Amino acid sequence: MGDTPNTFADAIARICPRFRPTGPVRHSDTSALWPGRVGGVPVMAKRPTDLRPFWLDRCRHEITVYQAMQADPPAVRTPELVAADPDEPLVIVTMLDGRPLHPLRYQSGTVSARDIDTLLDLLSALHAWRPDGVPRDDDYPAQLRRLDNPVLRERHLRMLAELLERAAPPLQVEHGDAHLANALTGRGGPALIDFEFTAWRPAGYDLAKVWLFIGPAADRRRVLARLGDDLGLHAGFWISAVIALSREIISQRRPPTPPAASPGCGACTPISPTRSDTPPTWPGCWPDVKEIPVTQPLCPDGIVFDLDDLLIATSGSWGRAYAALFSAHGVHLSDADRRRLKTTPFRQLGDALAALLGTTAPTKVLIEQLTLALADNGGQPVRTMPGAAELVPALAVSYPLAVATNSPTAVAVHHLTNLGLIRFFTAIAGFDQVDRPKPAPDLYALAARDLRVRPARAIALDDSQIGLDSASAARFGYVIGISHEGQRLRADAVFGSLADPLLWRLLGVAPAHH
Repeated sequence: MGDTPNTFADAIARICPRFRPTGPVRHSDTSALWPGRVGGVPVMAKRPTDLRPFWLDRCRHEITVYQAMQADPPAVRTPELVAADPDEPLVIVTMLDGRPLHPLRYQSGTVSARDIDTLLDLLSALHAWRPDGVPRDDDYPAQLRRLDNPVLRERHLRMLAELLERAAPPLQVEHGDAHLANALTGRGGPALIDFEFTAWRPAGYDLAKVWLFIGPAADRRRVLARLGDDLGLHAGFWISAVIALSREIISQRRPPTPPAASPGCGACTPISPTRSDTPPTWPGCWPDVKEIPVTQPLCPDGIVFDLDDLLIATSGSWGRAYAALFSAHGVHLSDADRRRLKTTPFRQLGDALAALLGTTAPTKVLIEQLTLALADNGGQPVRTMPGAAELVPALAVSYPLAVATNSPTAVAVHHLTNLGLIRFFTAIAGFDQVDRPKPAPDLYALAARDLRVRPARAIALDDSQIGLDSASAARFGYVIGISHEGQRLRADAVFGSLADPLLWRLLGVAPAHH
């Protein structure tokens, strides 16, 4: 990717100029995913965020598989390749309708027999595919030698290698990461997704992965029934089970981190499930109590930040954007018009702009012009607010993070991407996604839903009273205000900036040194 990698947006524009984002960038453990449209077709752009060579090669590998599918489609429904750049690497594929057969990689509880059979049928169709161009991954003896697994001894590995040589299971294209979350069901029919590990392998690998991921014994017997009486397939299955399980153990290892304290453990303060109208008295609320130490950090399930003038310095950006738009149309923007636009919901903003500008231009075009003007920020550089560049990564180690902003989602994604912060956020809730902006609760409620946390178990941080009122109306368990230049804010706690050491202690992270 080079010493100065392109931003996600720039990289997409270079290989697919017609791409238009339709939502915020989402993040998995290793990739950034950006939904959009190309000529009306829903697509997904995917780019590694883990820059270790293994994950960069996985993305390039997936591009190779999609290219093989494009040249010789398998008899199974899959996303279609739209554009790709192996050097970046970056891939854009069509986005299929439907829901996963199961939302989680590791299933627990009962899974319907129908869903299991759907996945197994999809895999059988993929196994019948005989393409050129799909890489091979069949050097199992070498893989067995590399396994870092304390359960397996050297003699076990020798026995497995000998079994593989004697059984000689046939090679076939295996998905490589077969589990219910990588299979969809919807109006278009069942489909497979995610081909980072697809390769020619000894038969049995996919069945071994499904067998490992599905919990109950009855479900596992359903998988084993697909092996039939083929001894070679049985051998490939069990050797694959050893390799796949060992890979799962290795891939799930993480650097040790301090365990998160649980509510009631005495090491932290649980988030209250109910809100109170009592004026805040937490240490740090006002300058005269700033010296009171915070001794017990909070334990949220998630944290939601405002954006403008909390994470990034964009004060006056809306005024500059409106001024640029009205000037481009040769129309004067009065103070009354500015106030009217400030309270206009996003879904009505295009019509309001058309009326004030006296133009017949499509409202979609006017919204795009306004969005571009906001992203340009009047030609002024956008920088992070004090403490933001340090606090966000520190919190992302332990908590899922989201943004709730009265700016358009695309603008928020643009700024956070350029500042290198986008990868720390699970969700971006922009005011184009809701009916009512702040101070209504919609944005903070949406952010909590996207994080899959209860608002009562979450923390909100905002620098304006309308934002704090929005979080309170959404029933957030703890609301923190950031007071610029000493303005008084109604919140559970108020601090002078995101760099305040007391704030860091309240959130359970070691204060940064500045």
